[in-house]
This record gives sequence, structure tokens and C-alpha cells, in this order.
Amino acid sequence: MAIWFSQDPRSGEWMRYAPDDCRLLEKSFQTNQKPVELDFAGAKFIVDLKKMTQSNSGGGSRKVKREAGSTGTGGSDCAKFVNGLFAEADSVDVNGFQNFFDKLKVDLTTADSYVFVYLVKPKENWKFFRVEVQDFFSANSIIDPASLAKLMKTTKADLQQDKTAFAKFVDTAFCFSRNTPTSNVIPFDEAVQYIPQLEAAGGKLITKHPKLLEFMGSKLRSMARDQWQQYFKFLVNVNASLSNFNPDECWSTVIEDYVESVQKK
Repeated sequence: MAIWFSQDPRSGEWMRYAPDDCRLLEKSFQTNQKPVELDFAGAKFIVDLKKMTQSNSGGGSRKVKREAGSTGTGGSDCAKFVNGLFAEADSVDVNGFQNFFDKLKVDLTTADSYVFVYLVKPKENWKFFRVEVQDFFSANSIIDPASLAKLMKTTKADLQQDKTAFAKFVDTAFCFSRNTPTSNVIPFDEAVQYIPQLEAAGGKLITKHPKLLEFMGSKLRSMARDQWQQYFKFLVNVNASLSNFNPDECWSTVIEDYVESVQKK
């Protein structure tokens, strides 16, 4: 099946539509090409398949594009690979993650599992649907663990060059690490197990502040989403000497307290 995207007018990034929306768009594209109405969290949008634009009632508009899925032998190999991942089920939840990632040859205890989630962008962070994985693999010609590993290697290299992309990756990791899909926090003793993996994924973007996590642990029992984001923002933007730390930026109290404690020494 073809994959459909809309372009964020601010960042220029192409955002993939959800699989159900892709199916609606593709069905209209292949038949009458009439405009398609989509619902995003209660907001209505119209996709004009002739002009290839998406618009809303407020007059906002963005570009839309279509990427054809793989066909022929590659498409058949892709489908075979995905069917092997899901067996008879249409989805895999947290209880089946170990077996799922083992088949992908992705270590669930490393940042690679987060890279996979970041790439696929599942509609539900705690569940992979067959159609989502099929669409992503088809669009990227993924037919086996080796081709997936190649894409992930490239993605990790890109993350280490792009602060904005790395911030999105970090946020994806938070959502995937929660104990429940709706939780807004991660227990601190669990967060400290995941964070080193993400620091390693950041590579040269990251400046080591070895005492920061320890300091936060002395103040917090859990790490909320904004604290998680700020921790990595600090590692990416503040040098080891703290000489470029800007107190006028919107930092959390615990980070401001950490900086003050270091500067007093």
C-alpha cells in the first residue's frame, strides 16, 4: 500500500499519516480522487488529492505527498518478513516485545529498540500493528533484519547530527519507556536504566554531566516528561564548564539548583 505524508510548514518535515488514513486516501486516489475528510483528535481536515494539499477550517494549509509501496519480489519478501514477525496476530503488545525484537535482531535493552519505535512511529507507543509495520517496511524496502539494521545505522548517524531530530527521538523514548501508555512519569530508578542508552545514541551531541542525574535522583522520585526532555536538552546544549548555561531560559527548578550547586564549589 502507498504511504501518504503531510509537510509541517514550520519545520519542513514530512509527517506520515496513520495507516487508516493512508487507506482512505489511497482508496480515493485510486478511484474518483474526491477530497477526503480526516479527523485528528476531533479536528477536521480536508485533503485535496488533485491539488495535493491538506487544509483546515481556519484556513491553514500544508502540502501532501504520496509514496508508492514496494511491489514485485521485494514487496513479496517484505510481506513474508512481516508475516513472520506477527504470526497469526494483527498486533504485538508489550507482552510480546521480546520475541518480536528478537526476530528483528534488535536488542530490546539498547537504544536500538528506541530507534525502531522512532522510525515506525506507531499510533500506539505500546503496540505495533501489522499494517503499520508492513507500510513502513514496504516504503523503505525492509525485507530482513539486515536491511533494517542498515536503515537504523543511518538513522543513528543522522540523530547525532541533528538536535531537533534527537529531541524528537528522546521524546519517543519517554513514551515507549512508561509503565502504562497513559502515564506521565517514569519511576526514577527505572529512568536511570534507560537514560545511558539514549546518551550513547546521541554520540557527539551529548556533553557528559555525570553528577546531574545523581543530583536529580536525590530530589525526584520519578521523572516527568518535561524533566526528561530538559535533562537531554541540558546535555545537548550546555558545555562541561557550564559557561554557556543561560538562566533566563525556561529550565526546571531541579536543573537550576544543580547548576547553582556546581557553581558554588
